[in-house]
Amino acid sequence: MHASKLLLSCLALALAALSGCAQKPASMLNAWSDSSGIIGGKEVEANDPIARSTVALYAESAKSEKSFICTGTLVSAQLIVTAAHCLAGDDSTQIVVVFGLRISRDSEMLPVVAVAGHPRYARMEALMELPPDMREESDIAELRANGRGDIALVRFAGKLPRGFVPAAIAPDLSFLKDGSMVTLAGYGRTSVSKDPKADDGSGTLRRVEMPLAAVKFNRGEFLIDRIKGKSACMGDSGGPALVQRRDGKYLVFGVTSAGLGDGSQVCQAYVAYTSIPAYLPWMEKAAAALSRVNPRDAIKGKLIVPVRVDVGDGIPEGTRSRRVAGL
Repeated sequence: MHASKLLLSCLALALAALSGCAQKPASMLNAWSDSSGIIGGKEVEANDPIARSTVALYAESAKSEKSFICTGTLVSAQLIVTAAHCLAGDDSTQIVVVFGLRISRDSEMLPVVAVAGHPRYARMEALMELPPDMREESDIAELRANGRGDIALVRFAGKLPRGFVPAAIAPDLSFLKDGSMVTLAGYGRTSVSKDPKADDGSGTLRRVEMPLAAVKFNRGEFLIDRIKGKSACMGDSGGPALVQRRDGKYLVFGVTSAGLGDGSQVCQAYVAYTSIPAYLPWMEKAAAALSRVNPRDAIKGKLIVPVRVDVGDGIPEGTRSRRVAGL
């Protein structure tokens, strides 16, 4: 399906004011294959608090047939935190935010107008593409100490749909320990297939409870354990790791990044999550930079292509932020 067809019903309003509107995509392709839907979990119900802050990101390129689904978490009225690898695409790739429990013709969508991915992710991906003997020891040390930096902020245009509210962000991970049970959510696969084009349940929001394997895997990442028949998988990329407080409120503290080790290609491995608290200082800078983008700059003829904003690097700090809420 061509990207312009996906957004055609919204273009008139978007070109006038980028105010957003409901979209009715004609078809769905499957999750992109970079990283780790929820396997062995259950569908999220409408009254579940997780449904109020978890969204899908659907992207299509006007230059190719490539399209993919990722998951994200609302952190403000117009910002979503997701994985940096979910921003892959060419200069014609359009992205929409999908609101609702299922992605369908009746789903409400709003166009993405600006994105900012952490620069470490691009550097680390380039590093891993080099032959081992060409990798600088200092870069390898950075990867081991801080992780891939697989985190991004996405800004969309339009009014936040009724019933959706930003998630509360955990200020640090000090209250968690290895073995703690946490909740993962995403729109990805429900079963494993070695065929990357197979439709294995992508497009429905699901949740699953999993144990933490290593809270301190490195300064920027933690690991979710693997349980036979349960996991995060393709399409859950960018989705949240959450923990429920005693008062019933959920805190988001992680972003689905990638499967690690044996079984990662069939969603039976440990899953690395980017630690949101570790990147709160960077997120605040990114949020400020994204707020300065004129949404009209995303209009490219008949397309709405997100403006890519560069935000400075920095070692994950993992310290308590002064502005945890309302980035």
